[in-house]
Amino acid sequence: MTQTIEFFFELSSPYSYLAATQIHALAERAGASVVWRPFLLGAIFKAQGASLPASNPQKAAYMLQDLGRWSRHYGVPLNFPSRFPINAVKGHLSLIHI
Repeated sequence: MTQTIEFFFELSSPYSYLAATQIHALAERAGASVVWRPFLLGAIFKAQGASLPASNPQKAAYMLQDLGRWSRHYGVPLNFPSRFPINAVKGHLSLIHI
């Protein structure tokens, strides 16, 4: 039986981007396939009554440091769009299979 890794990702999340650069190697080591599962992180924050970390200056500063560390650890570039965070709803809708 083939193992499956369900990879939940948010198109506008830099953490999802960093994880996406690693997921296939992880799956290969585990002898598993990857099933990509998009989700809307903003909807989860909204349902919890929470704000996005980027909207809090202290959280945003820590997040940038943390992302930089992970980027260097994985050896992958990390560049932010000129406007961040972005609304990825339309991108996620394009991923829905009917």
